[in-house]
Amino acid sequence: ETGTRTMTFTGHKDYLHCVIFRNTTNQ
Repeated sequence: ETGTRTMTFTGHKDYLHCVIFRNTTNQ
């Protein structure tokens, strides 16, 4: 359970980082 939760959290962080990176590139 904990391992899966950590994986989901990491994936969410990567997704957030990608969105921020795209927003910065657009501007």
